Amino acid sequence: MNDMITIGGLATGEIEDTPTVYGAVSDKELVKKYSKFGIDFSAGERVGYIVGASGLFLGLGKERGMKGICMLGETSGFPIVTDPKAAEAVLDILNKILKIKVDMGKLEGRVNEMEKFIKKVEALQKKAIMQISSDEKGQPEAKEQLRYIG
Repeated sequence: MNDMITIGGLATGEIEDTPTVYGAVSDKELVKKYSKFGIDFSAGERVGYIVGASGLFLGLGKERGMKGICMLGETSGFPIVTDPKAAEAVLDILNKILKIKVDMGKLEGRVNEMEKFIKKVEALQKKAIMQISSDEKGQPEAKEQLRYIG
């Protein structure tokens, strides 16, 4: 294999149960070569610019006559929530392409931790919404309520 492979994430703003791995290539010939691994090349405009080293290496490689692919794991992009599921999806495909076996046991543990954390956040969010809703029911309608939006 003489192709450059870079990896990164594609923030969607939503948490996915089974993240998609999107691909961007510097040469259209590579789409056929890598589609068989389950990489989705239909993201088109959704991908936009690939920032950081992943995009830089792909662009510099093309300038120097190298073909390359960037695999982007679909992730929420939330700053406080790491996304080991997206990493696992990308690494699974990378293992197949390179014909190697990387032990992802520790990563699977992080996936479980993240899922528990998200469930706690969702429960707190529901509780807060219910509290706001019950507080509003007890307030006179004629009285204007001021709220902070920041």
